[in-house]
Amino acid sequence: HKVLTGEGQMSIPLTDLPARWRAIARTYTPTEDRMKVYDATFSRFASFADKYGRNNGFACKTLDDVTAELAHAYFEELRSTYAWETVKSQCHLLSSAFTRWSTNGQPNPFKSIIKRNRELASAKISRKPLTESEVARLFKLSADDPFYHNLIVTAACTGMRIGDVCQLRWQDVDLKNGLI
Repeated sequence: HKVLTGEGQMSIPLTDLPARWRAIARTYTPTEDRMKVYDATFSRFASFADKYGRNNGFACKTLDDVTAELAHAYFEELRSTYAWETVKSQCHLLSSAFTRWSTNGQPNPFKSIIKRNRELASAKISRKPLTESEVARLFKLSADDPFYHNLIVTAACTGMRIGDVCQLRWQDVDLKNGLI
């Protein structure tokens, strides 16, 4: 851009990423729930980058302020909190944004960490359903706490994750017919 116009291109503020991602022309229409996941991913990263920058003596407000060290620190933060598939998808989303909008000519800070990581292959969680006795034990152990017991029973009876149960809205529940 600078070569063609003689002027520098303004770097994109990290806080603008959700709106910019929503505005991309697509051949498909993501659901609103999917877009909210994208919004949350970008917002979580912007918050982390701001805090990381302040703790390390620099301002990190735009895409071009993000260093490979910061990207790696964020990756490690995600790794300590989320399952590998979640980490991989969030880093892929961020990498796509950097590839699309970074203007500093530096390599994408997320490219070096998004690859098959044999070390993490063992971190994949093999999900298998609970046995009948395990479910009964879980119900028994949670019986003293009505809040958690209701979440656990709902999750077990619907096959939903606890997080999905927590995000249910009244429009998702039909008490009259006993359906979720």
